[in-house]
Amino acid sequence: TYMSPERVYDDILYCISLGAKGIYFREDNFTVVNKRVESLCNMLLENNISIKWACETRVDTIDERLVKLMAESGCIGLYIGVEHLSQRMLDIFNKRVTVEQIIKCFEWAHKYKISTAASLIRNHPEETIGDRELLADRLSIIRPTMYWANEFRYE
Repeated sequence: TYMSPERVYDDILYCISLGAKGIYFREDNFTVVNKRVESLCNMLLENNISIKWACETRVDTIDERLVKLMAESGCIGLYIGVEHLSQRMLDIFNKRVTVEQIIKCFEWAHKYKISTAASLIRNHPEETIGDRELLADRLSIIRPTMYWANEFRYE
């Protein structure tokens, strides 16, 4: 479940009343329900609420129109669980996204001046040298503001 856009908006106003200058929405996928994010962005814009904010998203729950609206309403950062930039590895991770979707999402973020954080996974037992080379090459294409590689571990 998730909070309604009205509830999130009210919580933002409360945080502002306490002196907050920015908000980080710590949900696994803030954009999973686009209409909720659209409503929230529109409320912020219609009421001239100026607050910087960032959120976590997946590349398959966002499009350019939403990225633009988010930027207009104060979004300055996206945390994206990229995992890998080899389609073969994305499939092994059962990520259900394509490298092309990842590239597009980062293009939109750059276009609308939103910083990006990319989380990667390295040293999976099935990762090949070719996969690592693709990852390195494509990082220069998506150009995240920051990234880190999490070590794959069996638990």
